[in-house]
Order: sequence, then structure tokens, then C-alpha cells
Amino acid sequence: MKTTILLSLALALPVFTSCGEATDAAGSMADKAGSMAEKAGEAVGIDAGSMITKLTEGLGSIKDVASAEKFKSMAGPLVDSLSGMKDKLGSVPGLDALKSALGSVNMEGGIGAVIGPIIEKLKGLVM
Repeated sequence: MKTTILLSLALALPVFTSCGEATDAAGSMADKAGSMAEKAGEAVGIDAGSMITKLTEGLGSIKDVASAEKFKSMAGPLVDSLSGMKDKLGSVPGLDALKSALGSVNMEGGIGAVIGPIIEKLKGLVM
């Protein structure tokens, strides 16, 4: 009887060992997935920060209708991309500078007709 129990335990031991190894492997994979998610979040922040910097600089370069058209062609895709990240924009560096630039852009002389919709969309995202 004792021999049967010992033999059964001896045969079951590799199963328990492999379960422990599987648990360790699963824990390791979870750690790697968490690390990848964190890096992806950082990349989104960096990407959004870069877009906000471009938009802020672009707003500062608007002097006339021609520069407003140039801004519009550059800003449209960026604003669309930022729309998908709206919930993460609150912590992106450079947001205050963009808000300031949005408040000070000159909309006179036909400029408002060109970039008005983009400005309003941006304000809706960041203000």
C-alpha cells in the first residue's frame, strides 16, 4: 500500500512541477505584457506631445491667409489623430502652450474662414 502511494506521488510530481513552471511562465508573460502596455502608453504620450508642439508652432506661424492654408493642411490630420487620444491629452506636455496659442491666434483678414473649424475642434479637445 505504501509502495503504491509513493509510486503515485512519484509519478504525479512532474505534473506538479510543470504546473509550477506554467504558473511562473504565465506570471512572466503577464509582466512582459504589462511592460509593453506601459511603453505603448508612453509612446502615445510622446506622439501626442509631438503633435501638440507642431500645432502650437503652426499657430504661431499664421500671419495671413496663405499661412493659414498651410496650417490647415498640416493641422487637419493631427487634430483627427488627437481626437482619438482625447482621454489622454490632460497629461501631455505642452498643452498649456497650445491653449495659449489657441487664445491668441488672429482670426481676422480671412484667416478665420480658413482655420475656424480646426480651431474650434482643437478647443473642444483641449479646453
